[in-house]
Amino acid sequence: MYEKTVVSVMILVSLFSFASCSYRVKNESRAKYVYTCPSDNKYGLEKAVVFDDGIVLVFDKKASDNSEHEKFDEMKKDDDLYGIPVEMHDTRHKKPHVRSSFIEKNGKYIAGAFYYDEDTSRVEINGMTLFAKVVDVNNGDFFLTYDTYEYVTDGFERITQRFDASTGKWGEAEREFISCWSEG
Repeated sequence: MYEKTVVSVMILVSLFSFASCSYRVKNESRAKYVYTCPSDNKYGLEKAVVFDDGIVLVFDKKASDNSEHEKFDEMKKDDDLYGIPVEMHDTRHKKPHVRSSFIEKNGKYIAGAFYYDEDTSRVEINGMTLFAKVVDVNNGDFFLTYDTYEYVTDGFERITQRFDASTGKWGEAEREFISCWSEG
């Protein structure tokens, strides 16, 4: 009896732990790459799905809303955004006109950016900027960064955090002061 109880509890714990990353992106089976990570990072990021013509990022809403580093709960949600709230990164380093969206669904924030009918055969999509928050995918070794001007008057503070896919762990958020004054 004791063994059955332990096994049942272990199964439930395993299912619960996988449930947080189980959100399936539309057409995910056709993705070029799917990267997952624990949501205990400064944005609540838990998945990046990279397609030939775009990228979708999935954030855990609860982790994001509890973060001191972002305010996605205050951002406009729309499945057809215009302008630069959601901006795709690619190897051409251009800012192409893309279809973009940022929605809340099933306890997740979902951001997507896709090219309009463009030839993407020589493009490698490697990240996204979402409301001035940068997510670089780096083959699953995520790099998060943003700049804040809140607490400084003569520069800004750059806040970064890295994920190591080989260990499955996020590093601590690091802060660096960048002066607006050149020393010379």
